[in-house]
This record gives sequence, C-alpha cells and structure tokens, in this order.
Amino acid sequence: MFLKKLIFILLLFIAFHASARKHIIGSGKGQVAITSMNGFSPGDTLAIQAGIYSGGAVFGGIHDVTIINYGGVVTFTATVDFGNSGASLTNITWAGTGDPLHFYGFVFDGSGNYGPGLLGYATGSGLRMTALTNSGIRINHTYFYKLNNAKSGTTLAGIDLNVNALIYNGDPATFKLRNATISYCKSYQCGSTFQSGNFKLASSLDCLVDSIEFCYDSLVQCEGAGGYVYGNMFRMDVHHNWILYTGYNHNTGDEGAFNCGGNGQFHHNYMHGGRGYLSRLFGCSISSYGVADSWAYDNIILATTTYAAFDWRSQANPYYGGNSYLGHCNLHIVNNTVGNKSDDMGYIAPVATVENLDDGATIEIRNNLAFNLVQGGGSYIATDYSQGTWTTIASDTSNNVYCDAKKILNYLADTVDCYLKAGSPAIDAGISPGNIASVVTTDYGNVKRPQLKGWDIGAREYNGKILPASVKMNFIFFIVTGSLIMGLIFLFSRRIKASSRKLSEAENIL
Repeated sequence: MFLKKLIFILLLFIAFHASARKHIIGSGKGQVAITSMNGFSPGDTLAIQAGIYSGGAVFGGIHDVTIINYGGVVTFTATVDFGNSGASLTNITWAGTGDPLHFYGFVFDGSGNYGPGLLGYATGSGLRMTALTNSGIRINHTYFYKLNNAKSGTTLAGIDLNVNALIYNGDPATFKLRNATISYCKSYQCGSTFQSGNFKLASSLDCLVDSIEFCYDSLVQCEGAGGYVYGNMFRMDVHHNWILYTGYNHNTGDEGAFNCGGNGQFHHNYMHGGRGYLSRLFGCSISSYGVADSWAYDNIILATTTYAAFDWRSQANPYYGGNSYLGHCNLHIVNNTVGNKSDDMGYIAPVATVENLDDGATIEIRNNLAFNLVQGGGSYIATDYSQGTWTTIASDTSNNVYCDAKKILNYLADTVDCYLKAGSPAIDAGISPGNIASVVTTDYGNVKRPQLKGWDIGAREYNGKILPASVKMNFIFFIVTGSLIMGLIFLFSRRIKASSRKLSEAENIL
C-alpha cells in the first residue's frame, strides 16, 4: 500500500514538472516586457537572457511563475516594474539562481557605470511593485548596488511598494503585501533595501504588510534617511542577517537597520560598525489578530553609536491610535550581546530605549550582556522616555550585565564572535521564566538552551565544548601539521586578525 502511494506521488511530481516549461526571454539589452500570461502557464519559468538591460523590465498580468537569470548575470540599470496598476500580483518567485557560477544572478546597478540608468529616476527604485495588492512574493539572490542616486541627491529603495497607495480597512485583501520572503540578497550603498508605507506611521494604514521574512541578507553601508528597511509590517521574521558598516563613515543622522511599525521577531542577526540600532519598532498589533508579542533575542550587535541596540515603543498617539484596526503589542528584549560606544554621538543606553507604553503594553529586558567604554552617555541597561526625560526603565530589567570594555573579557573569550569563556559569570546566570523558555530555545549559534544548570546571559550559551572558530581552526592546523613552530605562528597571526575575520567572511560569502 505504501509503495502504491509513493508511486502515485512520484507520478504527480513528474507530471507537474513535465507540464511546466522554461521560456527564455529578453535579448541581453534594452527592456524586457511581459504583460500577460499569454503563452505561459502556472508553474512555468521565465528565464531572462544574461546581459545589461538599460530599459529595465515590465512584468504585468502574470502569476504563479518563477523568474530567473539565464546564461550569466542579468544586470538592470533601470527600474523593474512588477504588476499592473489596480491588478494583483500573486505567487511570484524572483530567483537569481539561474547560473551556478554566480551567487547573485540579478543585479540592480545604480552606479552609472553603464550609463545614466537609475540615476535618471527621481523616485525610481530597483524592483518596484506597482500592483495594487501583492501576495506570495519570494525574492532571493539579488544584489542591489549603489542605488543611492548621489548625483541627484535622492536615495532609492532596492524593493519599493510605495506605488499606488492602499489603505487597510480590516479586510486582509487590503494589505499591500502578504506572505513574502526576502532572502540571500545583498544591498551595498543603497537608500534602503525595502520600503513600504511612504515613511508614514502605522496609524495612516497606508501600504501595510502582513507576514514577511527577511533572512540571510547582507546589508552593507546603506545610506537611507533612517533605516535599511522601512514600513509598517506585522508578523515579521527577521533572522540570520548581516548588517555591516565597515570602511564607510556613517556617523551622522538618525540611522539604524530596521525602522518599522508593527510587530515580529528579530533574532540571530549580526551587526557590526557604523551607527544606530538594529531595530526601531513602533510596536502595534492588528486588532483582529489579538495582542502580539514582539521579540528580540540571540542577536550580536557591536560598535553602534546612536540611541541603543533597540529603540522600541508601543504608543497609541501618534503611532497606532485613531482607528479600530490597530492596538498595542508587548515587547521582549532578551539574550542579546551588545557592544556600543557610549562616548559617541547620541548614545543613550547600551541595550534599549523605550518610549511611552500605552494601553497596558508591557516590556521585559532580561538576560542581555552589554559592554561599553562607559565614558559619558547612558549608564542604565535601558532607559525610558515616558515622562519626557531619559530615566531608568521601571519595567523588569533583571538579570542583565553591563560593564566596561576591560571587564568584558572576564565574561567573553573574544569580542568578535562573543563566545562565553570558561568560568564566565554569565554562565547559568540567566532566567527562563514563562515565555522566554518557549521562544529562546537556542543561542546565536543554534546551541540548545539551557546547556548546564540554567540559562546563560547573552547571545551565546556555553556548553563546555565550544571555542571560537578561529581557535578551533588553529588547533586543528597544529595537530595535522605536527609542527610546533608553524602551529604557534598560525595561532598568533589568526588571533591578531580575529577582529577583522568576521567582517571579511561576510563580504566574501554574502
């Protein structure tokens, strides 16, 4: 019986893939234009011929298809428009995986190296969704390069949903975007990677997003007016991303990575350098879904300079009040490792700044490990602005550690990977009450929590076996070669370079 079922499933699989076809489109230059499903069927693949498309592309009236690069890299120097005005766009996969020799098969290039391209657009962006509603959109293996439009003084988005405003009215069909994934993409010196909502607050109900995932993305030296990712998004899942500011001056302005209204989870992200926060969240919930809980956990955030690692709030006026569709959400910031610069810019607190929790919203800030230069700036693990001045937060902030840069080496084996050292006071010093135990089940490196007697403090859980990757590789090299001199030289050189290793790996891999 089992064998018959297996054969039946295999036949269905073969039949589906036999009916799906690949269509090679585009000439390698000019513009690609597909405005209907004529000649195509659901499940088909549209393979764009490699080349440089100075006219961008237009895709309208399509659904349930995959779009890939073919025969090499597809570079666009003008905007790609998705969908027709007033129509809907459903179940589209945009995948730069058509050529195994290139990790990023699609490139949006605003550098001007190939002519004016994007520099000719006042408000244009890389990939622009002009459809009124969008659902089931998956975008991956795409590189957004220098969409900063420096010559005209404007900054562009890699992915833009702001064309054709849509006001949410309680009907799920009035979300601008639903069920989307942005993965394995890279942004370098762009205005922002993703925009929705025209920089308005959630209370405007304009271009709301429901259920979106940002994962395994590399965000490097972007220069938007406040964040890599903008929008009012609900049920976000932001994880395993690299946010890097290496080699570029970002020490001006009110900046951060994710500047969003809504709710979701931010976990297993690595941020290094520059300025600002990993997440500024104007916390709120879709009323019909019930009160949401937003979580930030297992993140490593190093060398930022403005505000705190997290700038979170849940305040009715002006962020979500004035309508019956939105309500407050509860906030949880737990088990993160943060190393900021308290002597720089508008630094306020090592872990979190909190403003005005309304309507019974609660926040807990626990099990975080923070270290700093401790020269000016805030001295509390978190600060509250509810009364118009920065004060220590009244909510539960138990079981956090905050110390200066010298003392942190009593806790950590290194300040790049941020592993706990043997005998660290952070081991077994955390707490796991209620929801923390059900949500924070692993550490930054996916080590199961707890390992020993209890939860550890910080983004890493110590299990008595883990060593920083650089130390492990040095030890293996020493054993294999059997050469004491070579092993010691290699060990010394690797430890000297430890501070830059993490960033160079990110550049090479992502």
